[in-house]
Amino acid sequence: TDCILLCTRKGQVKKTTLDAYSNPRRSGIIAINLAEGDELIAAGRTRPGSEVLIASRLGKSIRFPESDARTMGRTAGGVRGMGLGAGDEVVGMEVLSPGATILTLTENGFGKRTPLEDYRIQKRGGTGIITIRVSARNGPVLGIAQVVDDDEVMLITDTGRVLRCKVK
Repeated sequence: TDCILLCTRKGQVKKTTLDAYSNPRRSGIIAINLAEGDELIAAGRTRPGSEVLIASRLGKSIRFPESDARTMGRTAGGVRGMGLGAGDEVVGMEVLSPGATILTLTENGFGKRTPLEDYRIQKRGGTGIITIRVSARNGPVLGIAQVVDDDEVMLITDTGRVLRCKVK
């Protein structure tokens, strides 16, 4: 059955069946209980057999099967999806599609495309592997996106300039 996978800034993930959201109230319904100082940063729809990639600000990432996160009720808080070091936080999560690559963008304008095969499958909760080296030149990771050759990417600089280019 299809599920919704939620990911928070502090590395928590929570999987809930899609049916749990079938009767919304006018005032809304609780989707996740967040810890103090945490925030929701990503949500994705998973199917049995899906894989998930989570990336952090300090250039680490972890890839694991969605089945590693057990299904929970709507009001649960979730489980650790990625272990984070001091000063690190999650910047993105993607539910992976075959044939895609991961585009990683850094604060100083650098980008890198990595094939999915370069990310080995691990157990949920680990610290992951290095996606991109964070240095004075690159800066910390701003975000990740799952892309294919036909996609285009639009970037906006801190001065408001818009850059659009083909991913290929």
